[in-house]
Amino acid sequence: MTRETAGLTQSLCKAFDILGCFTSETPVLRVVDITKRVGMTQSNVSRLLNTMVACGYLERLEDGCYQLGRQIITLSAVALNHSELRKQALPELYRLEQLYETGANLAVLDHDRMYYLAHVDSRTSPRMYTMVGHSNPLHCTAIGKILLSAMTDAELAATLDRTGLPAFTYHTVTHRTALLEQIH
Repeated sequence: MTRETAGLTQSLCKAFDILGCFTSETPVLRVVDITKRVGMTQSNVSRLLNTMVACGYLERLEDGCYQLGRQIITLSAVALNHSELRKQALPELYRLEQLYETGANLAVLDHDRMYYLAHVDSRTSPRMYTMVGHSNPLHCTAIGKILLSAMTDAELAATLDRTGLPAFTYHTVTHRTALLEQIH
């Protein structure tokens, strides 16, 4: 189904495409970077950027680059604070942190990736780098492997067929047999 036939508002879809360009790896972007990523003309991108700046969803920096604005932070806080799963899990995460004296995370399966929904730092051990709202491939994190282990054989095979097993570090498991040994 294309956007044109799905009854969607095209300009809003384009604005969301622009917001999707901003990632942990690329938190600040130039107009030309955004234009290349979304495949729109620079004039269209500029108009949408100006609108998003005026509404607080983006900020224009002194050097002309853009970053996410305060309205995104506000909406993120609303989403986090009203996530029923997160609200129910936080007391258990705090209990686990106290019991094992290590940080605790909550992640869910989202579009063949694991998505961090909550994190509790340890009071005694070094801080783990976990960014709530960040997602990772399933095969290269402990939580992702736990999510994979809960799948049926058919779901697991279909997921791995779609995602493959690309390497992210020297230690990333990139062979299906080795991954299956780890999760079963």
